[in-house]
Formats: sequence, structure tokens, C-alpha cells
Amino acid sequence: MIQSFHNSGTKVIADIVANHAEAMASWCDFPQLNFGEYGVFQPDGSWICKDDEMNRDWTNYDSLANECWGTASGAYDDGFGEDHGFYKDARDWSHSEVKVQEMFKAYLLWMKNVIGYDGWRYDKGDGYHNWHMDNYNRASNPDIAFMEYWSGNNEIQNGIKAANMNVMALDFQTVYSAINPIAGWNFVGRGEGLMGNDYWKKYAVTWVDNHDKFMRPDNNDEFAGRGNSMTPALKGRLLCANALILSMPGIPCIFYTHWYQYKDYLKDMIRARKLAGVHNESTVEHEYFDEGGKGYQATIVGKNGYLILCLGTKTGSSFDGYTKIASNYSTYDGHNESYEMWVQWNNDVAPGMMATADATFDNKEKGIRVGVKAVGGSSDSPVIYYTTDGTEPTTQSSVYTDSLTFYETTTLKVMAVCGTAQSKVQTYTYTYREPLKRGIQVHFQKPEPWEKVYFYAWLPGTDAEGNATSENIMGAYPGQRIYQDKDGWYSYEFDLSMDSVNFCISSGDDCGKLNVRSNDLVADYDVYYGWEEQYEEESRYEKKLDGPIELNPAFDLVISPESGNFRSLAGGQTVTLTVVGKEGAQIYYSTDGSDPALCAEPKTDNVSFTVNQTTTVRAFAAYIDGVTGKEVKTNEYTNTYTYKAPQDGPITVNFVKPYNWEDLYLYAFTRVKKGTKYVDTPYSLVDNKPNGKSSKWPGMKWTTVSNSIQSDSTWYTWTMSNNIHEIYVIFTEGNNKPQTQDIYLAENTCFVWNPDCGKAVVDEDCDGVANTLPYLTENEAYSLDPDQPMYNILGMPVDEHYRGIVIQNGHKFLLL
Repeated sequence: MIQSFHNSGTKVIADIVANHAEAMASWCDFPQLNFGEYGVFQPDGSWICKDDEMNRDWTNYDSLANECWGTASGAYDDGFGEDHGFYKDARDWSHSEVKVQEMFKAYLLWMKNVIGYDGWRYDKGDGYHNWHMDNYNRASNPDIAFMEYWSGNNEIQNGIKAANMNVMALDFQTVYSAINPIAGWNFVGRGEGLMGNDYWKKYAVTWVDNHDKFMRPDNNDEFAGRGNSMTPALKGRLLCANALILSMPGIPCIFYTHWYQYKDYLKDMIRARKLAGVHNESTVEHEYFDEGGKGYQATIVGKNGYLILCLGTKTGSSFDGYTKIASNYSTYDGHNESYEMWVQWNNDVAPGMMATADATFDNKEKGIRVGVKAVGGSSDSPVIYYTTDGTEPTTQSSVYTDSLTFYETTTLKVMAVCGTAQSKVQTYTYTYREPLKRGIQVHFQKPEPWEKVYFYAWLPGTDAEGNATSENIMGAYPGQRIYQDKDGWYSYEFDLSMDSVNFCISSGDDCGKLNVRSNDLVADYDVYYGWEEQYEEESRYEKKLDGPIELNPAFDLVISPESGNFRSLAGGQTVTLTVVGKEGAQIYYSTDGSDPALCAEPKTDNVSFTVNQTTTVRAFAAYIDGVTGKEVKTNEYTNTYTYKAPQDGPITVNFVKPYNWEDLYLYAFTRVKKGTKYVDTPYSLVDNKPNGKSSKWPGMKWTTVSNSIQSDSTWYTWTMSNNIHEIYVIFTEGNNKPQTQDIYLAENTCFVWNPDCGKAVVDEDCDGVANTLPYLTENEAYSLDPDQPMYNILGMPVDEHYRGIVIQNGHKFLLL
């Protein structure tokens, strides 16, 4: 697309977001940035300003989690205004860091020399000190660079000065002072912005509307800051506003929506500007105003001549020696919304050239038909010259009068002449290739998480009124499912009669999703595609390949611990998934036994989570190029403690007080998840409410004793209130004395104290004695297989130096 613009003499500007960084799954996992020969960069927290919101406590906000809190360690933010420090929409690049500067220089050089952009629009120009723009512009040498600095004259001018006068700026003050009044039927001339200042006009990038202000439902159906529904009543005022910026100094920008609806009017305005040669430093002379802002007239001096702009009541006159190039006459609600642009030129102006874009064709009898057009010169009928033998065209070359048809590979060179002015030579190539003996074939390497691949195809066309249409040739979206061929590609061959076809590739309706799909693609010959993923708003695009790709070396996913038993009432079993052999791989897993395909959200590099119930974990690793490490792996973890839903009736807890404890206290609390954290609230078992009597640590002194359990052990028993269906408790001897771990209660349970591990242990039989455990001597413990993991009663991994109850391969032992 950029090359097509360049072929027509059009420069292409990129929107550069240099204020804030993008991440992937979390707030601080940054993608690697590969700019080819200009460098590969891997940002981390040290690339982000230390006073950025990444270092803020976001507990009370829903938009961010705290997983990255405190990890930004770059220099302080050196931006201006609201973006300084606490700009809470993204991560602020620390432009004071040399590594960040080198990354942006490499990025801009790559954008210019590899992708083909010609200039930069710096988004949010007040989010970092403007001397960085000067630094980046000197490194990348763009044809034009301007910044978005949403403010008034003083701030914008100071921003330009801070960039060593090496950047232009969107002229917001002109919108406020000159464009907005036109929306209200007042013509005030150049206004008070950069455009209206004889020194600052050369830095002005002027405009009427843009994507930030357009269609804002703020107020009336008016443009320039109050929304824009493009009603017919706006036409006159909107065209007057565009005529103003296209007549005045500065660099005018035409909003695409205006261009789409009023192209014919705007084309004439642009031609008038070019004929006069108006530029960003043009002088404005002879300004006249009618009373009450009803009319305005000015003469603008260009390189080729003069342009006279008339607005409102100043229209309707004629000017000797001038030609009226652009005009429109309208009134609305008694207001004159007319404009005229008169031009007198002393020098001929060369037109721009356009021709049919570079193309291939394979029908030798039909050939390819090519059209050429010259636009915007000082003559309505410029003479077009061309050659087809590779030589440069001159005024002695063939004259273009009608469309050309080529039957062989041909290089077309064209130029146009208006009087003494000659356009630049444009070159186009039309390539003949032998027709296929079969239909077009499309080959695709699917991403590994996709279980299915669907093709959806259509043929574009136009109806009798010239409106775009399309004919579906593979049924309704998502189209037809295709299957892997013997070479490992997902391939489809279209009918031989189709010399060009539009299509897209998707995962179909897996997991009820229809949004994992490619961009709209087109092929007129065999093509190969691989899948490449961008992290901008999770958009995806395809990378066209010349042929089959070579698969990457395999990598592996390790799930630990291995399958086995664990026993837990609340602590659970920690499971870790680790990728071995490739950085940046993504892990897909499920804990319900389902296939961890598209439905699973991918995690990067390492994953750790806790299972509390008997669980089947299934997982595999994949890279963003779609190459898997190995097959889906399955581990099963069995909790030997049987979980039950909270019982409806009162819960009874029983505990044998350790013989060396003088007192026994029962502390109770509820636990609720808020955002990413758990909040504990003390609960009173005396008056059954949060923060009631005896709710403060260490809780209620326990004096209730019962011998009615199965043994002669002395049991301390407490029966909860009927309204308690689940709660957490801690048994303790008192302040600063021994205590149990947090214990979750959802049913009647008996506990005994195990002094070897310092924990309360479930007594399943309620006989006052923990389950009988086999014992190992110290020597036997040290002879355990070091490759076999061991876990304590809470499911935490331990080594051979641990003393107490351990579990290995589903068996319980007591290490002394």
C-alpha cells in the first residue's frame, strides 16, 4: 500500500506513540522488539519511569492488578502536564534512559527504511520532554515531523522550542479561534493560532476535524469540537472551514471523512492552492472583514502567484487577471455560507501523475488494460508522454490519448507537461506469467492452539449503481473446513475459472468463538501463509511466505510434581508448568480435564497455581509461530481428604488440647476475595457477627469440654451458629504462644495437634489419635530418591532436611 502511494507521488506519515509502552498478558511483560539490522530490544521495568503508575498501589482500582507494583526503575518522567508521572492509561517509557533512546531511533529507522514511511506524527507530544523529538528526528531524518500537543499557543510554542525548533505541531489554537467560529457562522480570518502568527505559521499543521473530535456526542450537530453528524446543513460551513486552511500558510490536513463526502469540492481547493504555490510560510495580505463576522477576504502570496479567498458576504465579486478555481454558494438559516478561491499564477504548475498500479496477468490474449491520468496542474488538459522500452519519456515520446493494453511484461514510464512545467517521471511494471494449469492454491500453517481451520472466500464486484458487492463462494462465514495435507499444510485449491479470489482464514466456531481469524486476503496465484501475532489490541495478521517453512526445534513442557496423592483441607497442592528449550513460549492448560486448546488463555514461560480438590491437569506449550513443543501432557492429583460442600446445619469443631498448653483459645474469621487480594474479617462466636465480642486476637477462651467422642481423650468442642456454613479458625494457646495454621471449616471436623510439624492434623476417626504413620529413621530418610519430590501435609515441597510428616509418591512418612 505504501508503495502504491509512493508511485502516485504521495508521502506516508506514521503515527508514533512514543509516550507509553505496550505489554502482553500482564502490566509488565513486554514483548521483544525486533527491528532487524537496526537492533533487537527486550524492555523490562527498568525501561519505565519510576514515578509511573506501574509503581502505584492499585488496590482500590478495578483497571489494574498489583502484580507489577514497584517494578518500574527507570528515570523520572520528564513530560509535561497531566501525563507527568501518574498517567494511568499505560506504562510511560523512560526516555531519559539511553537504551530507550536507542530503541526509538532503531524503530524510526526501521519504519522509514524498511516499512517505507516518510514522516512522523508524534502522539501525545506532552508525555515526554520534547528534546527527545529533536533527538529522534535527527537520527531518522523524516520528511516531516509534527506533534499532537493538545493545548493553547504558549504551551505549543514552548513545546516546539523544547524540541530545538525541529518539529511542527497540530495547530489547536487555530481550531479554537478560527475554525470553531465558522461552525457558528462567524468568519474571523486566520485566528490567533500558529497559522495567524507571521513567525510561527511555518510550524502550523492546520485542520478542521480529526478522529479525536469527530462524532463526539457532546452537543449540537456541529463540527470542530461539538460532534459531527455530517448533516446537509453543515456542508456550507464545513467547506468554508476547509477553504480557509487550504488557502492559508501552514500545512493543511484534510479529514478523510470530509474527503470521502466532499471530494470534488476539496479537489478544486487543493488545485487552487497548488496553482498559486501557497506554502507554510506564505504571506497573507489585504485582509477585509464584514461587520459581525459575516464575511472575510484575503490575498495569499504563493511561489507561483496569488490566491484570493472570499468567505460569506465577501463572495460574488470578480478579480481581473484571476481565474476562479473553487467555489460553492449556499445559505442556511439566513447565513451566507459561500466561498470562492481565485488564483492568478505566473508560473506553470506541473500536475501529479497516476496510473494503474503494478500488476500481474496471465491471459495473453486478453492482456492487461492500463489507464493513466494527470491531475492538479495549471492546465485542464496537460499532455501526457510515455515509453514502454525502459527509457525516460520526453516531449518527443508517444503521447497518451487513451488506455493502453499490454500483452507481455512491460515497464511503463509516464510524465506530463503543463506549458513549461513538467511532472516527475513515474514508473510502473506489468508482469505476464504463464497461466496455472489448475486453480489457485492457498497453503496455511495453522497456530497450534487451533483445532480446526476454515476458509471463507468471496468474489468482489459492483451492482448496476456502482455499489460494491460480494459473492460468497464457500457459503456463510466461517466457510468450509479444510484439512491438513501430506506435507503438513492446510491447503485449498480454488476453481480454475477464478483468476483472483478474496478470502480469510479462521479457527471456525471452536469454543463458541468466531473472532480468531486472519485479515481479508487476496490471491491471484499460489500463496503460502504462516501465522504471526501482534500484541496491539490482540490484532492478528498473516505473514506471506515464499514456500513451506522449516519447523523449529522441539521444546518441552514440564509439569511438576508428577501425578500423585496429596492431603489438604485448605492449603492445596502447588502445580508448576515450565517450558524447557525455548524462551517466550506460551502455555495452554486446563484443570477440568478438557482439551486445553483455543478456550484456554495462554500464559508465558512459567505457570504456577494451586489445586485444592482432586484435579486433572492437561497442558501443552506453543510458540507464537504455531510450533508446539510436544503432545498434550496429563497429570492427575488426588486429594485424599474428601471435600464437601458447606453443610446446611451447624458446624461442630473438635480439638484435643496439647498436653503442654495451659489454655486454649479459638479465633475465628471470614475470608473474602476483593480484586486480587483476600481480606480477612474477625468473627465473634459469642454474638455471631463480624468484629463482635471476643473477636479480637487471640479470640475466645475455650472452656467447653466434652468426653462424648470415641476415646477417652479430652476434647474441646464448639458448635457454630446455624447461620455459619463455612468459616476459618485458628487454635492457639494465647498471645505470642503456639498456634495452628489457618483452618477452613465447612463440615464437622476433628483435629489433633502434631508437635513434629507444629500443625493441626485432621483426625478422620475422631478417636483422638492421628492416622498411624510408618516411620523412617534418619539414615533411611537420607536414602530417599532425590529425583522424587516430597511434600509436607499442606502440599508444600520440602527436602530431606525437613522434620515432620511428608508425602512421597502418595505415601505418608514421618521424618525424625
